[in-house]
Amino acid sequence: MKTRVCMRVGLITLLAVTLGYGQAMVRADVPFQFTVRGKVFPAGQYQFMKEPGKEMIRVSGTAKGSAVIVPILTQLSKAVHTLKNTHLVFDKVGATHFLSEIWFPGQDGFLVQSTKGQHEHAVVDVPQ
Repeated sequence: MKTRVCMRVGLITLLAVTLGYGQAMVRADVPFQFTVRGKVFPAGQYQFMKEPGKEMIRVSGTAKGSAVIVPILTQLSKAVHTLKNTHLVFDKVGATHFLSEIWFPGQDGFLVQSTKGQHEHAVVDVPQ
């Protein structure tokens, strides 16, 4: 009986940790062509995923071969950003959009590219 109770408590704890610190994933419709790590992606549906314990974001589209792993340069404090939705921030230089930041609700943001020089921001808001 005691073993069963311990196993149940352990399972509940594992489930809570998995739900609280599990992977962050969002599907988003990006309305413009964008570049990630030198690879150009057409406008369309994409999945952005951060797995726990890994300092990288996986960006994948619906077309075959449309995936890239992006290293996280740094975490950005959620204290500055209180979000209810996911935000994808793109640095816009001329007509080119570069994936720059990813903000998942309730988590720190992730900087994946820093653009030097003059640029604008384009934000894709993904309701949860």
